[in-house]
Amino acid sequence: MLRNERLENEILQRIDALIQHAISVNNEDETARARDLARGVNMVEELGDLLLEILEGKEEHLQALLEQLVAQRLPERRILQSFGNFPGDIHYIIGEGVSRYLKKRHENKQLENDPPPVEEKAAIPEPDSFSENATDDTSTPDDTSTPSVPQPEPAPHEFTCQAREALRLALLQAYPDEEIIADYETRGGKIDFFLPRLQLGFELVGTRYDWRHDFYCRRQGISIRKVAPDELANPIYLARRLRREAYWRQTT
Repeated sequence: MLRNERLENEILQRIDALIQHAISVNNEDETARARDLARGVNMVEELGDLLLEILEGKEEHLQALLEQLVAQRLPERRILQSFGNFPGDIHYIIGEGVSRYLKKRHENKQLENDPPPVEEKAAIPEPDSFSENATDDTSTPDDTSTPSVPQPEPAPHEFTCQAREALRLALLQAYPDEEIIADYETRGGKIDFFLPRLQLGFELVGTRYDWRHDFYCRRQGISIRKVAPDELANPIYLARRLRREAYWRQTT
């Protein structure tokens, strides 16, 4: 079923990472738990294009395939019994992630299919209408009125720059011996940070959602790791997570 070996390996690596993340969901702090679940949902969204490539675009089988792959990669049942809410968490993560992915996919298709709006031309009145409708405006402007002052444009949000810097610092710690290229150009667009030897790219969630970009990256053999905003709150913790993921890639 998984015809392409590279694609198969990438999917299985991401499935393993998803399972590890679901197992580690925080059950003590509600805020942390919500953040962990949201990250899991995002990981499922990132898997969508890869799985649909296997399914040849058959969206109706997407959730079933993902559930099957997760079940195949799970540890023994007796081990999972010690992980509390794991069954419910993984069920929620898969269902919500697939739902959001398909919604975004359909919205993008709709935008591509909608024709551009036709600009309406204002009707030009007949010459006589000017004389008939014109009025002699002899009113005196109110000298006491306050003239309108144009408001300055709001300053651009600095989150993106801060997020990129946090991600760069995390990558320097996680991959100290690797070349890190910022804004790497591909046929489908730029990758925020790219590690050429590993053919591994890192992108901030929210800066792009374009299936063409992901498609061309896969064609070039480039794996993309999406980084969620909540992961950037602590670059040191993110670096440790990225090191663990690098280890999983080497051992699978």
